[in-house]
Amino acid sequence: MFTKPCCLLILLFFVFQSALNSQKLDWIYTYKTVSRAHKINKVSDQVYIVSGYMEHSNLIFCGLFDSSGQHLKTYTFENRNYSSSVAFQGVLPNGEIALLLYDGRLMRINPFDYSIDSSLADIQTYFWEPVTIFQAYLKHDTLCVVGYNTDAITLYFEYSFYNNSFSNIKGNLKYPYTAIGGFFNDHSMYSLRKNDSLYFEHFTAPYDTAVVSIRIDTFFKTFQKAILSNRNEYYLMGYALDSTIYGVICKFDTTGQLKWRKTFRPEKPSRGSRPFKIFTDLKESSDSVILIVGTEGSYITGPISNSIIIKLSTFGDVLWEDKKAILHEGNSNNELALDSAGNYYVTGTAGLSDYSIPNRAYIAKYSNEIVQNKHVDVNSTFSIYPNPATDFIYIQLPNHFDFNKSFVEFYNLQGQLIYKSILNQLAESIPLNFIKDKILLARISSNGKSVYFQKIILE
Repeated sequence: MFTKPCCLLILLFFVFQSALNSQKLDWIYTYKTVSRAHKINKVSDQVYIVSGYMEHSNLIFCGLFDSSGQHLKTYTFENRNYSSSVAFQGVLPNGEIALLLYDGRLMRINPFDYSIDSSLADIQTYFWEPVTIFQAYLKHDTLCVVGYNTDAITLYFEYSFYNNSFSNIKGNLKYPYTAIGGFFNDHSMYSLRKNDSLYFEHFTAPYDTAVVSIRIDTFFKTFQKAILSNRNEYYLMGYALDSTIYGVICKFDTTGQLKWRKTFRPEKPSRGSRPFKIFTDLKESSDSVILIVGTEGSYITGPISNSIIIKLSTFGDVLWEDKKAILHEGNSNNELALDSAGNYYVTGTAGLSDYSIPNRAYIAKYSNEIVQNKHVDVNSTFSIYPNPATDFIYIQLPNHFDFNKSFVEFYNLQGQLIYKSILNQLAESIPLNFIKDKILLARISSNGKSVYFQKIILE
């Protein structure tokens, strides 16, 4: 005699259709006259800005396009430094777009009527010398900038788009061998300090004492970027070397202790030598998934590569990876932007370094929808249902599941473990009346390794 929950479990076992772990590519927009696209930012959920440069005409460009892939407007600027581009682009409180070019020019774009104000201050003119822009961050209507002058002295200064003025100018920050790596938020930045070893350091205002210092040269040959997660944990990105060049992602807790290190090695190439897998950007989505973009390939006389996109869980498990060429062989993703629904936009360059395939900039949108497969055998897949759930949730494991060291765990959005149970049968039911959180991440592990994740909504 079956109980009602058990009967429901048996019924759903036969009719439940699992989703493939893949993403939907919505559209691709290609600039035929633009060689390289470096940056992309969300202006709103409907409008995005991408920037880069035109190799043959030596012009810097910025382009506006909407969420459906329709091109809205392109701006071009004379390039005062060869192969230069836009150092920073962001959105001001009034909805206008703030631009800082690497050669020091400041501009403002109105995305509503597409007008542009290029009469703003010039950093090189203000300081009476060339300033190399290293990093910038927009705090309300004030742009915080770190750079170097001709004497290699580290400079920090602020520029107000509201009154077109400079302020809070500082020179030679805390350490003589410090490079400011970037900004986390309005009152927090990170830097790299090299004495005998290389350290990643997190500073909060007034930026005079590091709150966290992590030695990182044991993890990376070259450090590229860091983000501070919603739970105030650190994700660091870079690459290391042996016979290959391979990507590395590290996660550290709030005290700087290593939680995990994940390496991503390139596949052995069918031609060429010195395979590589290099990341160029990482972001955290609203549901705490880490998104990474970059390129994978090998070197002959020039790089042969394909663009890659990787989704990681907070535990370092690969949820999804796409390494197909978006347009053709010779792709490299550069940056990504996310909208409020979790869709993401990737910008990059397609082409070969020997120009046998000319370089072209592209923008691609990936939907957050899961692509459904109507012919999946439920006996060979994981299922967690119903979703949304109320009183109970049911777990169906594939027939080949290995129960050695197997668990199901529920985590809330703060990364706290809410529930953990040993798995010992293919079908499990779990009561939910003791859980107060409305959004959970379910994690199934086997042999000490994560094998399945699913976001669960409780009603």
